[in-house]
Amino acid sequence: KEILMSSCKNQIKTDDSDAVQDSLFANINNSLSEKERIILNLINCPIQKEELIESSGLLAHETLIALTNLEASGIIKDNYGEIIRVK
Repeated sequence: KEILMSSCKNQIKTDDSDAVQDSLFANINNSLSEKERIILNLINCPIQKEELIESSGLLAHETLIALTNLEASGIIKDNYGEIIRVK
């Protein structure tokens, strides 16, 4: 988790649209499985898939299944191993 925190530490929310995004996220978050929520909560900025697997506390295959489901739902995008939150 330390690696994840250091890579996202300098991101600061400054825009009013954050409240709208938070509301949309709350709606999305209600329809996710517990494992998908764990993964999504770790994606605050682009992050490598390997780092997510290590940081999640889940088994590798559980993390990969959750990532696949999140990508199929259009919530994240896998860009050659770098995971980016879309919604």
